[in-house]
Amino acid sequence: FSSVSLFGSLGGFLFGYDTGVVSGAMVQMRDALNLSIGRQQAFVSIAVLMAAVGSPLGAALADRRGRKVGLGCNAVLFVITALMLAFAKSWGLLIVARAGIGLTVGSAAAITPMYLAECVASDHRGAVVATYNLFVNGGQLIAALIGTAFATNRNGWRFMLGLASIPAAIQFLAVLFVLPESPLWLQQKVHRLELLAQQRAEVQKLNEDEPGSSSSSGGSASGVQSSSSSSSASSASAVSSSSSSPLPAMRMWLQKIRELMASSSTTTNAGVTARHALLIGCFLQFVQQASGVNTVMYYTGPLLADAGFASQNAIRLNSLVASFNFMFAFLGVFLMGRFSRRAVALGSLCGVAYSLLLLVVSFHMKWNLLSVAGLCLYLACFASGMGPAPWTINAEIYPPQFRAAGAAASTTVNWVTNFAVSASFLSLAKATSTAVTFALYALVAFSGLGVLYMYLPETRAIALTHALQESQPQPAPVQQLVTARIRPTAPATPSKPNQEHSTPAKPSAQAAVADV
Repeated sequence: FSSVSLFGSLGGFLFGYDTGVVSGAMVQMRDALNLSIGRQQAFVSIAVLMAAVGSPLGAALADRRGRKVGLGCNAVLFVITALMLAFAKSWGLLIVARAGIGLTVGSAAAITPMYLAECVASDHRGAVVATYNLFVNGGQLIAALIGTAFATNRNGWRFMLGLASIPAAIQFLAVLFVLPESPLWLQQKVHRLELLAQQRAEVQKLNEDEPGSSSSSGGSASGVQSSSSSSSASSASAVSSSSSSPLPAMRMWLQKIRELMASSSTTTNAGVTARHALLIGCFLQFVQQASGVNTVMYYTGPLLADAGFASQNAIRLNSLVASFNFMFAFLGVFLMGRFSRRAVALGSLCGVAYSLLLLVVSFHMKWNLLSVAGLCLYLACFASGMGPAPWTINAEIYPPQFRAAGAAASTTVNWVTNFAVSASFLSLAKATSTAVTFALYALVAFSGLGVLYMYLPETRAIALTHALQESQPQPAPVQQLVTARIRPTAPATPSKPNQEHSTPAKPSAQAAVADV
């Protein structure tokens, strides 16, 4: 429990560090590199945009190759891109490295909560997944403190960006030597192998037991054998190719999303359809970002500097704001472990909405100290509920066969919304005012509160390890074809679930393992 929470959540720490460090670094970068508003927004938003791409890629990789493989690849890429940022000599290299950071963070955001939810018992799941959010907030706080430490250093922004390579290297070592693979993913992989082996065994038995069928059914039997063998071969090829190449895995992910949207009859343990689960999961992530949280995290330093605080004081106040975010994340861990997900999410969002109204008043009246207090209150309300709740609910609400695809889809919505907000904030605030911009975020928060009150289900008591017979698609019905086409006079015998999923003959299982 402790090692999974500690080392598995490092992906959240990297997510938070990347989110928080840009606020302090940007104060120095815009002066040192003479960055325009457009380039400031580009540096922030390119990472967010690429994170939207990284989420489905990471989920596809984790679904086919394993959660540990996904975490390890993220750690390696993060080390490389963080060092590139630290030593970059040109604007082009900075943008390329920042885009790589975005890919990694997006992938980690899709994989980490899912991995944590699958590795622990249901009574610990809320607290453990909320620990991911705690690490996100901890990363933001550490980034702010490091920004304060390097506030007087002319090249301090390079140290701020490059030090992210240290926790990434620690996570890579943890993946190699400490973290286990997700037991649910292993279970699903074994089941896929058993289905493939069973299919091969049925075809082999058909070839051995029916060599001389009657002439009236010979052509039909031959056709069945041929089509069955072709189906088995294509199944093996599909599993093998999707495991070894990201493009087939991405196509499979898109197919699962289409199945989720078309699934109006499949009911989850939360009492809603799979399509309802996908829509509400994506809406949760939309509201989390469209209420402006990462605007606060990305631009607190520049906002306070523009409000009249000196640059060094703005960076120090950024640390104060981030500390509230971190402290109340502990409250979020407690609340998610003790109370219903629905109540925590709705209560937190209500506090976020009213905090945004306070920010509207303070920025409009130019009351600087009240603005700082409003930012602290906003993050306190957010971190205690709307921070962890969307990640926890999205890790629980989907049927097992759609969990990776649903988590990736909702995470992609999170990053796309994040991109839209972060790429437009400075321009929108300049065109109107900071107060008007926060008023728009408040409108989103209040609207989201109404929608979630009507449609958000409770997921706390859901067990993730459903019966595999209910959660996995079945292979091509070879035996049913044999019964219907070769032995038309024999009465149909209903298959028993235990017999249908019994362990196949060893030669067939070995052949399936070899193919995969």
